[in-house]
Amino acid sequence: MTPTNQPDRAFPVLWPYRRVDIAKLTAAGCPRAVPWRFVADHHARCLSNHDQSPKTLAERGGLGALEMCAVVLDMRYRDAASLLVNDIGAVPMLQKLLAEYEANQPDRGVCRGGVL
Repeated sequence: MTPTNQPDRAFPVLWPYRRVDIAKLTAAGCPRAVPWRFVADHHARCLSNHDQSPKTLAERGGLGALEMCAVVLDMRYRDAASLLVNDIGAVPMLQKLLAEYEANQPDRGVCRGGVL
């Protein structure tokens, strides 16, 4: 099974090391990880923006909130940066994109009408 087809695997969100920046991302509600497919479905943009596959990016720590928004929105990084400014500014957009992604996922294992 390829990493792209691993629905339960998490893709890490890269966080900074400075306490002040960590506090800002925490206050903004930035996730520590997202579903694997949220990023892996945008393999071509990962290659275009970073010259790396989603698997390699995850192995190297993931993507920051701004980088992840650029990939998922299919934008060049600098274009996304001009709109969202930085990782903290990108968190609301990341949360919105993630909520939309999760809302469009089929229910797994949910019993509807007594039938699984």
